[in-house]
Amino acid sequence: SSASFLLGVGRMALQRNLKILGIFCRLAYRDGKSSYLDFLPQFWAYVVDALDADPQLQSYQELFAPWQPPLPVR
Repeated sequence: SSASFLLGVGRMALQRNLKILGIFCRLAYRDGKSSYLDFLPQFWAYVVDALDADPQLQSYQELFAPWQPPLPVR
C-alpha cells in the first residue's frame, strides 16, 4: 500500500540522516574539517521530523534528546 511505502521511505530517510550526522562528526573531529558542524542542526531537524512522522519511532526521541543541537528556525 502507499501508506506502507511512505512509512518505509521515512524510515530510510531517518537512517540516512543519522548516517550523515555521523559522517559529519567524523569529518570534524578526526579530519579537522569543522565546517561540517555547521550542518548538524539542519540534519538533526530532518531526524526529528522523521521521528515525529512515525508513531512507532516517537519513543526514540528520548534516546536522541541528549545530543540534540539547537534546531534552526523554520
